Amino acid sequence: MRAATPRSLTALLSVTAITLLAAACSSATTGSGASSSSSAGSAASAGVAYAKAQVATYEKVPAQVTAPGPALKNEASLHGKPVWFIPLGINIPYFAAVTAGAEAAGQAAGVKLHVCDGNLNPSTITTCMNQAITSGAAGVIADGFTPGFVQQGVNNLAAHHIPLVDADHAQGGGNDTLSYLGNNSYLQSQLAADWIIANSGGKADILAIENTEDPVTSSFLTQGGLPEFTKHCPGCKVKVIKTTAEQLNLLPSAIDTALVQDPKINYMFPEFDEDAGATIGGLQQSSHASSVKLSSATALLPDLQRIRSGSFQYADAGNNPAFVGWAALDQLMRMMLKMAPVSNELVPVRLFDQANIGSVALTSAAFQSGAWYGNTGYQQMFESLWKG
Repeated sequence: MRAATPRSLTALLSVTAITLLAAACSSATTGSGASSSSSAGSAASAGVAYAKAQVATYEKVPAQVTAPGPALKNEASLHGKPVWFIPLGINIPYFAAVTAGAEAAGQAAGVKLHVCDGNLNPSTITTCMNQAITSGAAGVIADGFTPGFVQQGVNNLAAHHIPLVDADHAQGGGNDTLSYLGNNSYLQSQLAADWIIANSGGKADILAIENTEDPVTSSFLTQGGLPEFTKHCPGCKVKVIKTTAEQLNLLPSAIDTALVQDPKINYMFPEFDEDAGATIGGLQQSSHASSVKLSSATALLPDLQRIRSGSFQYADAGNNPAFVGWAALDQLMRMMLKMAPVSNELVPVRLFDQANIGSVALTSAAFQSGAWYGNTGYQQMFESLWKG
């Protein structure tokens, strides 16, 4: 996630035409018109109630963290082992915060953590992986890209029996060669959608922005936010614009065109905060955007500052990036010890909107430390697991 946080390494698709995904109402009926109308009304009310409950729950500071799995066995055998951490780009605030978390975790665990900046380049990332092998790395964590983009490096690690954790994935699990750190991206997208459902009373006309660099990136929206509208908002209309990080310069004009074609659009739903700036650029070009509200996912500092100022953006859901760094090392050490990787590292997620933004310290330090998501008790939790 995640300033803009590019989630991929190559552009596969440019901004495309708007695609209608869901109509406001279904034409299918069962029984009498009156009973069908009553059922639709009940479903809509239930959906709004659900969304409001989700918003109220996740606006709060996350509860005390829960251990993701059993304590490590023979963790002391890992002391001094070299571990490589390869972020997509250390200059991107989200990945810088994850990296800082991983470095703190490495110090607590007693491993030697080496950071190799991927510099937003698949060739550089592959080089980092190959250097990890030649330097005798005991394990590798890669954050922010799909393994398929650097398959040669992934295969080379596997051939040398060096475990790899993909630390920027929607779902966890895996095997002793390649595992994933689920970062609750689907939940983030669902909560951003829930805010729209609740705020609109179940009657939103939504323009969603989907990043289509790869199936994993797209899935955060297609398996997260969009199904939330289908399940809980029968009165919502959703249209989608497809884009990539490299094509965001085309997004403002596409949004302006969409608002001309449908001036009733009243909510913007960018998949990630990386899309929010370009989305707002499109709103600023449009004469139809005065009442449009934006809800997104990733929860970066500039986006939360917009929520506080009431400037276009009204909601944002994100996870604790520092926690992700600790959780990624936890997953890797389990693999290094021949333990089963956990299916969910239980990364804390929170929804930010105008109801709670006043209590959030909007500083780079608070973002980097994960203070937006509560205290640092998770650090002690991991240390207890590692030395239990």
